[in-house]
Amino acid sequence: MQWTTPKCLRKEALKLWNSGALLRSILADESYFPKRLSFKKPNTQELVDRFDEVRKWIAEIKAHHYPDIDFKTINHRILGENTIPCGASIPDLESAVKWLGKFQAYQQFSKMITYTRQFQPELLLWLEKYPLKALEIADDWSRLLKVIDWLKKNPNPNIYLRQVDIATVDTKFIERNKALLVQMLPLVLTERDLSLLNSRNFEKQLGFKTKPLFVRFRLLDQQLQFILGKQQDFTLADNDFKELISLPQIQHSLKNVFITENEINFLSFPQLTNSMVIFGAGYGFDHLAKVSWLNDMNIYYWGDIDTHGFAILDQLRAKFPKVKSLLMDQETLLAHSEFWGVEPKPEHRKLLRLTVDEEHLYQQLVGNTYTQNLRLEQEKISYSSVMHAIARLSNGSQ
Repeated sequence: MQWTTPKCLRKEALKLWNSGALLRSILADESYFPKRLSFKKPNTQELVDRFDEVRKWIAEIKAHHYPDIDFKTINHRILGENTIPCGASIPDLESAVKWLGKFQAYQQFSKMITYTRQFQPELLLWLEKYPLKALEIADDWSRLLKVIDWLKKNPNPNIYLRQVDIATVDTKFIERNKALLVQMLPLVLTERDLSLLNSRNFEKQLGFKTKPLFVRFRLLDQQLQFILGKQQDFTLADNDFKELISLPQIQHSLKNVFITENEINFLSFPQLTNSMVIFGAGYGFDHLAKVSWLNDMNIYYWGDIDTHGFAILDQLRAKFPKVKSLLMDQETLLAHSEFWGVEPKPEHRKLLRLTVDEEHLYQQLVGNTYTQNLRLEQEKISYSSVMHAIARLSNGSQ
């Protein structure tokens, strides 16, 4: 290993900066300085064998006035008395950041600490944990603290985020900084349980109004289609959809609900008495889970025959355990082999809510039994197969 050079010392000090340790030391309870640096010096044998190199090395070390260098005098029986460098240390933070060219950043962070200590001292912990991230958002810091102060003073505001009125802060600023606010708010709003807070449920967890979720559906029974008007394609807010069953004709007639992930399949779904089709939402079923009357329906899910299709079916069954799959079987898959495609990023996790036949087909897909990353998209299934499957349901043979 080569002896320590001024370049080595600077490189190690930069690592301390890049790890946040130097800035973190401002807020640390115990003294961080002087900070010893790694130092490799010549041993006794090298003094003899490489004396000229050692002299040049000593001169190079002495030529640099920073950091602090420790020296030790060695008495050698051949070389006599020689004073050589034996260690190095950073004496204090201010001189270190000047040496590294980080003085302006250090001043900026110090100002952030002063401001935070005055207006939101609970967030000093966040600054200590994320000093470099803090520097990245220094220009936004005062506005972030204004948002946090507003949330602190307005618990459960029951308004839309757009209605928050804070000087110099707009809605897009809050939207853009949700991830940061999620990190900071539990330190400030300590009286609230924010363990589930994340960027996706930000408004809901903090008591804001949220945009309604919508359910798009078609009534497949000709006797029911004109209850809601002449059109056949309806979209209702989830709360209104929950109340749909209160209409007497629907309450007494509706028995079957189909969920499909493809819009064309949704629009062209065959007519069927006592039935409705819902345009699905991939992995999102929370809005349907709130619709209690769906538990009294025969629910059928029609998705792609691929690993994600079965994963979505598995998730839907977590909300509605009696869901049956439609056209997601081995017979349908093999009958449409000319339309097989490729699933870009297959699932491999264990699914706990599949039937025996579904689990068998899922494992065949995971194991690439037929071909690599097989997918049969639902819109590739022949319409005659769809009509046949619906007819079987209508005749009560499935």
